Amino acid sequence: MWEFVRGIFAAAEKGPRDLVGTFAAMSVTLDILDTGPFGEVLSNVASALESIRADGDDSMGQVAVMSTTEFDVEVGRLQREIASERGSAGLPVFTPERLGGIVAGKTLARALDYQDVTIVLNGNLIDWSNPQGQVSGLAILAHELGHVAIGRARYASGVLEGEPPPPSVTGTEAARSLARITCDEFRADLIATSALGTAASVPLDDGSTRPATIYDLVGSRHSDCLRDVLAEEVYPGWPDTVDAYRTYQIDLEELIRRITLSTESVLSIVAHAEAHAFAGRVDRPLQANSELRGAELYVAPAWDRLLAILARRPPVPTTLSEVRALEDHIASEGTAAILQMWKRLGLTVEEHGNRRWAMRVSEPMR
Repeated sequence: MWEFVRGIFAAAEKGPRDLVGTFAAMSVTLDILDTGPFGEVLSNVASALESIRADGDDSMGQVAVMSTTEFDVEVGRLQREIASERGSAGLPVFTPERLGGIVAGKTLARALDYQDVTIVLNGNLIDWSNPQGQVSGLAILAHELGHVAIGRARYASGVLEGEPPPPSVTGTEAARSLARITCDEFRADLIATSALGTAASVPLDDGSTRPATIYDLVGSRHSDCLRDVLAEEVYPGWPDTVDAYRTYQIDLEELIRRITLSTESVLSIVAHAEAHAFAGRVDRPLQANSELRGAELYVAPAWDRLLAILARRPPVPTTLSEVRALEDHIASEGTAAILQMWKRLGLTVEEHGNRRWAMRVSEPMR
């Protein structure tokens, strides 16, 4: 199926240069934490990223990359370490299982500027010893590096100035964070498919080849998962959760916890499914599931507003003014989309200043 071409971000001139906009806001050195085929692949990445650094950008961030079969242990250790440095407490135990499957990679930044980052790849899902495994690893690594590029560009744009530090406290802060997380997943997948096209190709029946896409790797897996999630988790799951609070089965804190976590999981699946479909030039998954009540009532109206923001710009614009414009739209329009979706569920966020807020609960739309 695969014709593997010279490794990650290999020296083919056109491909890496096409990624200069993606990585313009990121100067990276890679701390190789493994040897063998994985180390060789990462060495190619380090050389390529150095060659496409933005002119005049002398700031050197540090990105350490590791691939480990003890993925959950290593991510948990780093999360606790970073939380301790920030003075945070009560961090939940990390588990790689998610609503849509198993986490393949995790990007952990020690600060909002993304100057000191560790990327942990799930070695249980990647076989670095063969070409097809390396292609899969490329897509995962490029996705995680996309998060670094997006994070550094966001910080450099100044959009975070004046915002309260994480974690989110109010409902509006949570909605803004969820809008960013959702958009970031979509953008990182587009970065991954661009990188994949420079490193691997797919043979065609006429003997020619075309650049590989992330859809060639995963197909409709996320789209298939999305249909099940819309038909169960979202509807009737979401309104049933709200009614569980209204009938005194759970308290308000538990209601907020469940809806917030589920919103992140569901919209992340949507972002992946839609990005993969875009790369594969197939029908949009939400449109294909438009008859489902969960899509019609809640998810599609919110996602369509987010997609309208993302469709007009590259994943990481090439100037900080363009980055700022994109991030401002995500922070305003994206937040409003999430809040409106919750309002359809009967959940209305009220802000009272000084990070004081209230959640008003009423009958959800069904």
